[in-house]
Amino acid sequence: MNIVYQEYEEPFSGHSCEEADKIEEVLTDFEFRDEIARCKDYREYVNTNWWRRLSEQILARDLYACQDCGEPATVVHHLEYPKVLGDEDPDDLISLCRKCHAERHGKLH
Repeated sequence: MNIVYQEYEEPFSGHSCEEADKIEEVLTDFEFRDEIARCKDYREYVNTNWWRRLSEQILARDLYACQDCGEPATVVHHLEYPKVLGDEDPDDLISLCRKCHAERHGKLH
């Protein structure tokens, strides 16, 4: 019996490191999109890995400062809700502290 061994090829061989990173990012985004597609409502959506990653990027962009009062921010707020979950425009997202977030939603008087 002859056994033929195939040479193992790296998944992104033939691509530069930069191209491989882009391909890997697209695959990762695809996985996130699949996670988003399974969401039944907004509450599920804001508990996805996609939202956590996006929120962290927005908080970092805003230097972890509440855009209303300047206190430390812990929440990312939608200025306008997307028609399609996961399709936010980063300009429609701002970092807020919990108090200002509650005020924006009319929960504090």
